[in-house]
Amino acid sequence: MNSPKNSFWIPAFAGMTEKRAGRTWAVTFFLSRSAALIFIFCGCQSRDQIDPRRQLQQILGVSEWRRQALRPEILERSVFKGVEIEKLSLKELAGARTAYVIKTAAGPLARPCVAVIHGHYSKATDIVGLTKSKHISAVGLELAKNGFIVLAPDIEIDYRDMKKETKTALLLAMESKTLMGQRVESVLKWVHYLRNRPDAERGRMGCLGWSMGGQIALYATAFDPDINAVYISNAFDSYRWLSQSPLQSPDNYIPGIWRFGDKDRVGALVAPRPLLIEHASNDATAPFETVEDIAHSLVEVYEKIGAHDRLMFLKHHKAHNFSGSDTVIWFSKWLRPE
Repeated sequence: MNSPKNSFWIPAFAGMTEKRAGRTWAVTFFLSRSAALIFIFCGCQSRDQIDPRRQLQQILGVSEWRRQALRPEILERSVFKGVEIEKLSLKELAGARTAYVIKTAAGPLARPCVAVIHGHYSKATDIVGLTKSKHISAVGLELAKNGFIVLAPDIEIDYRDMKKETKTALLLAMESKTLMGQRVESVLKWVHYLRNRPDAERGRMGCLGWSMGGQIALYATAFDPDINAVYISNAFDSYRWLSQSPLQSPDNYIPGIWRFGDKDRVGALVAPRPLLIEHASNDATAPFETVEDIAHSLVEVYEKIGAHDRLMFLKHHKAHNFSGSDTVIWFSKWLRPE
């Protein structure tokens, strides 16, 4: 494989290393691939002169998320491995009704915040260290111990019966909504809550996600200009890959998305804010080459506006798993500058 233009897969920070671990994973879903691809075109909207951020919100079916103050119910409080953990509930949310907030007891009152979103076959408790996953580390616990307040929303997926996820996606399509949009809107509401906590430092909000969570983080940051930095893992593969890939989870199939553009155009809505994209060279679920196909145009966007130092690509060798060895470095650089 040829090196990308400008060699932008070379890590920008000293000490970044590539590690080999992990296995690929695959899930069989219950729509045919042909039906899923037709589904993408249902409800397509034309690319006219409307604001691209508004157009993308309409395609995903994301409504305004900042209309009211959110007051979640505290289900439980605990101390675990030297950090305080709150389990919260917002029953009115669809897609992510519960979330965990984690921070150290000692430290300043106001601290920078990061919302961390899991992918399929992992959950919020893996993020905060209460359970273990083979796909993602306890990155929320690591961030909390380094002085951040972390919120991990629990995306609702019934792994005992994956047909339910497909059925939910189809029922939402009947309302001109999408499963990805429902999840993004829930996360945006949790981020809105986190930002307005008394212990949250103003103007210091980050977002991180792996796989499905990486896509949610990308969209959430594109929609919310008050998210200051984002880190996405194994989630920047081209939507065009869906026409060749085995059937993916139903939240990948978004009606009208091809007429809007690919993920590089979504990433352009994040610019000029700091964006780190990590991807595995050996990811069979989302091949590395499909990321390269659209990465160049995003580089051009950042270079054109003089923000090339705020875009980072990092290659690892952990298959379709979270690497994240530079998570603390990245968010410390942009949310807690010296």
